[in-house]
Amino acid sequence: MKHLYLDKNEYEVLLALQRDPLASISDIREDISKRDSKERSFYSVKKAFTSLLEKGIIKNFAASINPSKIGLEKRSYFFNTSSFKKTQELEKILDCHNYSRYRCRAITGSKTGLYVEFEIPPGTEGYIEELIEILTKKQYIFNVLELGKEESVIQTNINLKFIDPSSLQWTFNFDEWINGNEKNDGNTIKITSKIEKKKINETDLWLMRILTINPRQKNKDLLQKLQEEKKKLTGTELRKDLTTISRRKNYILENYIGDTQVLIDTEIFSLDVRMIFNVIMKKKYVEEIKKKLINNPLPFRTNFVETKKGFRWYIYRSPTSYVNQLTNWIWSMDPECMRTIHWLPFGRLYWFYPLNYDLEISDWKKSREHFFDPIQKFL
Repeated sequence: MKHLYLDKNEYEVLLALQRDPLASISDIREDISKRDSKERSFYSVKKAFTSLLEKGIIKNFAASINPSKIGLEKRSYFFNTSSFKKTQELEKILDCHNYSRYRCRAITGSKTGLYVEFEIPPGTEGYIEELIEILTKKQYIFNVLELGKEESVIQTNINLKFIDPSSLQWTFNFDEWINGNEKNDGNTIKITSKIEKKKINETDLWLMRILTINPRQKNKDLLQKLQEEKKKLTGTELRKDLTTISRRKNYILENYIGDTQVLIDTEIFSLDVRMIFNVIMKKKYVEEIKKKLINNPLPFRTNFVETKKGFRWYIYRSPTSYVNQLTNWIWSMDPECMRTIHWLPFGRLYWFYPLNYDLEISDWKKSREHFFDPIQKFL
């Protein structure tokens, strides 16, 4: 890979987009000018934005639906598979399941398999248990680690303030962070918990699908994509005007979206590690970690989930050296048990699926047929 760098304008634009991934060029210009006390031209900001895309620094933009805001519950598992062939067959099953959210090949200890996420309606946990029982009998899986419900999450995000723009190397000092001296004032922390679900209409459903694919699309493009997706999945059309799309888009971003982010090239920024720490630890140590994350979050994308006996820490993207330091730090706090799951670069994220929702009863489809019919041919 040839050497890449960021000039001053590109670096400022990238930091502004991290603060608000949906900001317009005018908003970015205003944000930068306020922070630097120096006016930036619209042209210079737009040129830097375009350059970031052309260099491949920015790959795309993304939005995620907060499942609790739409009345769904997240369930996560590690499925230990019996062979590579069974892993591939299990992936096909998950690809057809209506409530699959994410799957990725993974390793925990000496065991290989799949890390899997479902987002399901309340009261349908029994169907997931039945599915696991069937998969076990059919010898797709022979061991299951259930990671449980996620009610409350402390989230940290990538903060490129700790990148040297001339070399794209990280400058964050983990030891200083442990001692409370390395400050990260520009990152965002979100603590999410269960929220009463809101009523969803048909336009909302299709817009949620399109916005999760790319939330920076112009309203005209959103309308076109919405119509294309509905025609592709149902064979019917949804006719709406631009005024409706604009109004409902703002409503969805405010009420349903968990967060938005800039998708940067992880290889360029050495963000090569994805893993989960599943730790049993005394509550006082868990509280110490939570307090540190809330007061001074790490500059990497992670989700910290407190559990009954400890915590799970999802490391979505981080340089290897920092994960090694994080591992040593957790061990130094004397955990009773620590299990790690390493995600391999073979995964699939499933876009929001509008056809899971029954508009007639204003609720998610909870029938056994809806859970099992699409995958029956594999079972």
